Amino acid sequence: AHIEGFDSLWTALQPTMAAGGRCIALSSPNGVGNWFHKTFVAADAGDNDFHPTTLHWSLHPERDDKWFEETTRNLSRRKVAQEYECSFNASGETVIHPDDLDKLSKIFCEPKHQTGFDRNFWIWKEYDKEKKRFDINAGSEKFLQLSRRAFETPEGIFTRMVRILLGMEDSSVLVSTLGRQVVAIMDEDFKLDRDEQLEVQDAIN
Repeated sequence: AHIEGFDSLWTALQPTMAAGGRCIALSSPNGVGNWFHKTFVAADAGDNDFHPTTLHWSLHPERDDKWFEETTRNLSRRKVAQEYECSFNASGETVIHPDDLDKLSKIFCEPKHQTGFDRNFWIWKEYDKEKKRFDINAGSEKFLQLSRRAFETPEGIFTRMVRILLGMEDSSVLVSTLGRQVVAIMDEDFKLDRDEQLEVQDAIN
């Protein structure tokens, strides 16, 4: 069973170990953000004194894929992730479907750089100054439908966005990159009205 509000309980329990006691926290995952998840992640990173251990169902010598399929046939995806797969991301009540989280976890990679005042600005791809673009794989580029002539660089995209918001360019030029929904929001909520556009153009000229 999972203990609700264990953070408060742990605050009271921890001082009792000051004289040499030990704590063995044994649990199946129940989503992210709770005490067990945060403590496990911190232990895995070496940021606390716990020693993380994961016991996946496949470690049992008498269990195989057939056993797994038969045993989990009548369980929800969340329960399977919780009780058998040791998955924090796919267990618990997540907003994103567990299958999607599972797919994302398989393609996720650590950023090359973490910068900013709180190290919350993450960089995965280096910016190529000679090519004036970020290097992305062919599949991603095809998906984004980037037009090399129109906006091959981040600066080009930004320039077009500004021109659209000022009413100096048609918003349809960015549909292939930003998507129709985003462009529609730009047009409806951020684009200057006709009088404001003329005022800006007069100021520029």
